[in-house]
Amino acid sequence: MDLVQSRNKETLSGLIIFIIGLFTILLSLKMPVGTFRTAGSGLFPLCLGVIMTILSSYITISGLSKKKEGNKETRDTVKCEKASKQILAFLLFTALWVFLFDLIGFAIFSFLLVASLTWLLGARKLLTNILFSISVAVGSYFLFVKLLKIPLPKGILGF
Repeated sequence: MDLVQSRNKETLSGLIIFIIGLFTILLSLKMPVGTFRTAGSGLFPLCLGVIMTILSSYITISGLSKKKEGNKETRDTVKCEKASKQILAFLLFTALWVFLFDLIGFAIFSFLLVASLTWLLGARKLLTNILFSISVAVGSYFLFVKLLKIPLPKGILGF
């Protein structure tokens, strides 16, 4: 991929994310925002929209100011293609989590989600990955179910 195509894709991606961020901000302002102490339902989407617009501005500006640096461009393209596959896999895992949440249950599927995502993002030590995934799943289960008393789906195994 040559420099012009790379710059155009990066700039276009930044602009699209910027527009989505603006829509997120505008739609979140239609909901009660509240304060940080007593957050309304619109506060979280508002913060996400602001973060999206700021980061997408950086992506757009870096795409516009990209200079040719020889072989570095090829390495960046390979990294970008790998990152694109990781993003698609992340979205797929998250979509599966949403659809299978009630069936499998919070604890088990959270373990599976964290394990698969950490593996996808490069954590290749199996034991470390499993221990981390178990601790996140158990920790979040105790936080939400035991401490905050939020009922979560138990799934087919009952926990």
